[in-house]
Amino acid sequence: MEPIATPLNESKVFDTAAKFFRLLEKEDVEWKHYRRPIDSRRARRYLAEFLRLGCPAIDSNCVVEELPTSLEFARTILENNLITPDEIGDACEALAYTDEQVAALNESLPSRETLNYCRQHDYLVLPTPPKVMTVMAMWEVYREFFGGKEFPSFYNSLVANYEQLKPSGWLAIAKKGIWVRGPRDFAKTQAGLNHRHRTVPASELVWTLATLAKVSGERLLNYWQYALTSSADFERIGIAFPDGGGLDVYSDWDQISPSPSFVVAVALVL
Repeated sequence: MEPIATPLNESKVFDTAAKFFRLLEKEDVEWKHYRRPIDSRRARRYLAEFLRLGCPAIDSNCVVEELPTSLEFARTILENNLITPDEIGDACEALAYTDEQVAALNESLPSRETLNYCRQHDYLVLPTPPKVMTVMAMWEVYREFFGGKEFPSFYNSLVANYEQLKPSGWLAIAKKGIWVRGPRDFAKTQAGLNHRHRTVPASELVWTLATLAKVSGERLLNYWQYALTSSADFERIGIAFPDGGGLDVYSDWDQISPSPSFVVAVALVL
């Protein structure tokens, strides 16, 4: 006779999960060991297969893979300042990366020296999207972070409709831009950057801000602070979360009120 299944409730589920983590902690399983199947699709598949087989005993001679992948190694350096392709795909099905794209990104990560620089100077490292996207295409996917409007304020912007961000590897975007008095100071600031740094086009910055908000809930930029980009319609384009609301793509600086603060968005040349 088959046993009768006991209905699960929330408290029992959480109690069982807590017991699971306590028992594994006694077996010297650390947080970094849990991160591996979170960050690596391949490790996740290995773990799933191991569980389906009933957790059979293994020894070191049976280990198929011992060395961490590049993404896992990068996580140990950057911690929360790394967004992986799997995290993006898990957060938004429309932005799932293929296995081939994940493998290529794993192989093309910046050097250890560059990753250390990003950690020390608070840069966010994330992949470009898995397909060609404009700002308007990003609005379609990440609409919840643009205020949920039927049509965004920038729907007639040439940059928002035609500037494309293509799948091209990795981005390293400074989480804090360079403060300037206003859009007119952009060119001077851009000219003062050294060869390791560059300004950021609107498509890259919107992708970065919306993806970070979707994956981790973190929102960069302060209240009424616009990050100026290298893109322009008739005027320099800035990106912000004005008054704590949705993402805004703006360039009509003579009409804006209240007066915002400005930073120049900066990226590391990879």
